[in-house]
Amino acid sequence: AIPVSLTVGVGRAAKSGIIIRDPSALGNADKIDTIILDKTGTLTVGKPSVVSYVCSSDVDADYSLKILKALEANSGHPLAHAILNYRPEISLDGDLNLAEYKTISGKGISGIINCIEYFAGSLEFIHQHVTEINDNLVEQNRYTNIYLANNNCIIARVDVSDELKPDAKESIASLSKYVKEIILLTGDNQNNANSIAKEAGIIEAIANCLPQDKLAFIKAVQQEGKKILFVGDGINDAPSLMQADLGIAVAGGTDIAASSAAICLTGTSLSGISQALKIAKAINRNMRQNLFGSFVYN
Repeated sequence: AIPVSLTVGVGRAAKSGIIIRDPSALGNADKIDTIILDKTGTLTVGKPSVVSYVCSSDVDADYSLKILKALEANSGHPLAHAILNYRPEISLDGDLNLAEYKTISGKGISGIINCIEYFAGSLEFIHQHVTEINDNLVEQNRYTNIYLANNNCIIARVDVSDELKPDAKESIASLSKYVKEIILLTGDNQNNANSIAKEAGIIEAIANCLPQDKLAFIKAVQQEGKKILFVGDGINDAPSLMQADLGIAVAGGTDIAASSAAICLTGTSLSGISQALKIAKAINRNMRQNLFGSFVYN
């Protein structure tokens, strides 16, 4: 009774672009009451672009951008790609010798260029390494803010925007019929998180989350007795995808995220989430029907 239902259900799901990697997790689909979504690449298109580049008046803007690109060239993050694609005429300079490159997941990167240590990342990350903060460069707007600094002060700020997926608002409205609560969880600043959440129709947005913060949040919500569906796409989402009662990885993400999720979507549309839930519930219903039929027959 069970294998037949799973075989047919998994096959039909695959035809719809929904790959069920771990059928054992499908039993939780009927119990899901809370959906937690990552932002970049999940709720948004995942192809951010630079909106503005603001530089300190006592620093050459082109040279500072070269330094930032030299740091970001070693990162695979979508935000790094946005910076590298910004003003292509400003290319990487062979004279900028990068040494002691370090990346701190969810926070930023650092490296020594021509004997000077530079940092690029969130304002919180910069605060940990810089002695003086230029208030004229600090701004918490609706964009994702990346700061470039040395040990003394902030040199520049980059404002990066990532558009909401075209079907995000419609998909969130559809998902709200299945669950009591939908939450946006992101590492971006609160203003950016609130803006994206409002546009998508999500009431609660929690910002400034590191990968371990996302994991801790999911565990805390589970301890309240809630059943969690987590949707993500990046390396940082892998622990959360495994911890959730049901994890869904969207297309275009990393292989690590896909291998950590019970269900993988081959398309980027968020409508695949509600389709996956429908199919999972249908498989569970069919298994119960088959079991009932088997007991009656026996």
